[in-house]
Amino acid sequence: MSEEIREANSIGNKLRHEIKRHKQPTKNLNKARDRYRSLFENVPISIWEEDFSSVKTYLDDLRSKGIERFREYFKNKPQEVTNCVKMVRVTDINRATLRMYKANSKKKLLSGLSQVFTKDTYRVFREELVALAEGYTHFESEALTRTLKGDDKYVYLTLSIAPDYEDTWERVLLSLTDITARKRVEDEVKSSHEYLERLNNSLQEVIFRVKLPDRTIAYVNRAIRSVFGYEEDECLGKTTEFLYPSRKDYLNFGGMLEKTMLEQREAIHTERLMKRKTGELFPAEITTTFLEEDGKITRVISILRDVTRRQRAEDKLRLSETRLKEAQRIAHLGNWDWNIVTNELLWSDEIYRIFGLTPGQFGATYEAFLNSVHPEDRKFVERSVNEALLKGRPYDINHRIMLPDGTVRNVHEKGEVTLDKKGKPLRMVGAVHDITEIKRAEEELRVLSRRLVQIQEEERRTIAQELHDEIGQSLTVIKLLLDRTKQVPPENIESTLDEAEVQVNRLMSQVRNLSLDLRPSMLDDLGLLPTLLWYFDNYAAKAQIKVNFKHSGLQMHFQSELRVAAYRIIQEALTNVARYASVPEVDVAVWLDQEMLWIRIQDNGNGFDTTAISPGTSGGLFGMHERASSLEGELTIDSALGKGTTITARFPLTDKGKGSKENSK
Repeated sequence: MSEEIREANSIGNKLRHEIKRHKQPTKNLNKARDRYRSLFENVPISIWEEDFSSVKTYLDDLRSKGIERFREYFKNKPQEVTNCVKMVRVTDINRATLRMYKANSKKKLLSGLSQVFTKDTYRVFREELVALAEGYTHFESEALTRTLKGDDKYVYLTLSIAPDYEDTWERVLLSLTDITARKRVEDEVKSSHEYLERLNNSLQEVIFRVKLPDRTIAYVNRAIRSVFGYEEDECLGKTTEFLYPSRKDYLNFGGMLEKTMLEQREAIHTERLMKRKTGELFPAEITTTFLEEDGKITRVISILRDVTRRQRAEDKLRLSETRLKEAQRIAHLGNWDWNIVTNELLWSDEIYRIFGLTPGQFGATYEAFLNSVHPEDRKFVERSVNEALLKGRPYDINHRIMLPDGTVRNVHEKGEVTLDKKGKPLRMVGAVHDITEIKRAEEELRVLSRRLVQIQEEERRTIAQELHDEIGQSLTVIKLLLDRTKQVPPENIESTLDEAEVQVNRLMSQVRNLSLDLRPSMLDDLGLLPTLLWYFDNYAAKAQIKVNFKHSGLQMHFQSELRVAAYRIIQEALTNVARYASVPEVDVAVWLDQEMLWIRIQDNGNGFDTTAISPGTSGGLFGMHERASSLEGELTIDSALGKGTTITARFPLTDKGKGSKENSK
């Protein structure tokens, strides 16, 4: 192509000389001009005729201003490079240029160079400017340009200032050879080479090529460094024995190789312990394949992977699964996964326990699950699931299930649907929580609430009865006595007033006892121990039951909540003893250790069946439980028919229960 360009330049020069000298006829000049034009238009490479005269003027001006380092100048002033591109005037292009840059006419490309420039083209043009500024008349480079359609076009660029135009740069010829296909091939080769290089460098597996029968190492990749701790040259030419924990292990693997060759199998897959340079043993996964030469197996390729992390991960996964199963068992919470397409339903172990089933008993289908739902709730559950499938939204419901033995349990169930791109349900996952105990606790709470209201009403009725019967009668008597004083002679008034005083004292005692029964004021004023001693005296007098009281450490002043809870539990327990135990005496012990306040009430009376107790039948016992749990304590009842009853309560001595030493009494 360069020969064609030189020939075109030569013809052009001859044409110009002929015109100037007028030594040949016009016919010959036209013939030469036509020949040049034909060559220019039809040459198969892209040729541009350009006028760089404005660029020369600009560079000369820079030189006159003392600019000498043009590369540094244009690198720091990229906008000047852009301006120089605009200074170049394209005077002509050939047909090959139109085809290369997908232009419909010359007019489009003649309007300027920038429309085919990329960022890389500006870089190459900057180098052109530097070369021209340094006095060169020829420049070559590869460049990335773009067509008018926006496609990338790699070209090999050759720029030459036409002869006789070195002083003006009015005529510069630019030829562009399309090297896009070559560059793509080069990039693919380079990319493949870089990929293989990166792949080899990033391999975690050790690759051995081992010669048989002596099993010497002919090749090993550099992963040997990170896995075994050896350099490659430390291994080459040695047998593989030094990589095994013992000679026995080395010979054992050799026996596997021989057996595999005899069986004419292509590969061995095994896991075994290997030994690092430090002597540390580690688990490895090894795949060995056999290579034949002249029909005989002479070499093996072994790929060894250190699976220490995998085994640790598997151990952690097993531990995590165990912990998850244990957590689900404790929380009575299980998870499920339903493949809607295959109708396969997977349950965690806890769901089987909740439903009273074993995996072998359950058909693991949605229909089998519905059969375990309580008959009265089955339509509700099915409707909830179908609505979730139809709308693709989660569902959250409570329903009952029926165990094989007929037991009914309550569960809380949640589910989420996964849809395909067309909105069709693919799978549903969810969880089942056994809330039977929660439901029972809620029912107990409701019963206790009702019982509390009943107790309050009973207390009000008792107080009203006492006010009416006892205090009302006393007040009536006092009124009658006072009325009598108006009628009796003065000498007899004193005896009437004495009788009225007796009634007033009796009335004061009744009011005080009524107040103490409601809440002893001494519990706040004097503390727990004096209040218990007063209560036991009154209890023994009224119930005719002796209280054997033992205590230790009760000089501590407890906070109000703990004092009240302890007093009320003892009061309720002794009330039950008086009502049901039929005993002449009862043992009460209250003591303190470093962490707990302990209470024990024990009698040898009638006892009762604790399994028959429910919130509706014994509000007092459940009230004691509630008082204990409200302070993070615990209450236990040990009783049996004919064997007496022991009630034990313990309260933690936190800031909520124990007062400060400064407040102690």
